[in-house]
Amino acid sequence: MDDARAWLERIRGLPLAGKIRIMNVCGGHERSITMAGLRGALPEAVELIPGPGCPVCVCPEEDIYAAIQLARNGVIVAAFGDMLRVPCNAPKKEPRSLEQAKAAG
Repeated sequence: MDDARAWLERIRGLPLAGKIRIMNVCGGHERSITMAGLRGALPEAVELIPGPGCPVCVCPEEDIYAAIQLARNGVIVAAFGDMLRVPCNAPKKEPRSLEQAKAAG
């Protein structure tokens, strides 16, 4: 299996005809790209554009808490699978995620 350096060398060796723009849509991916310094490691012809963020990454914590309160009061809450596991700050002994709220009944 190739490591990151080998992949970067392969990318640098590509015969690119023009600028390539790649947009990521996940805030977690954007953090990883930034922390790893990937933009600076890629050739100038490859531009990584931060996108809007996926719904899970950009959902305010207050909205998650409100959805948990709705679920605890018998309201059926429909959400994308990853959203069920996103934690929020909640008072002790209260569910911190929709998944925990579901498990609690």
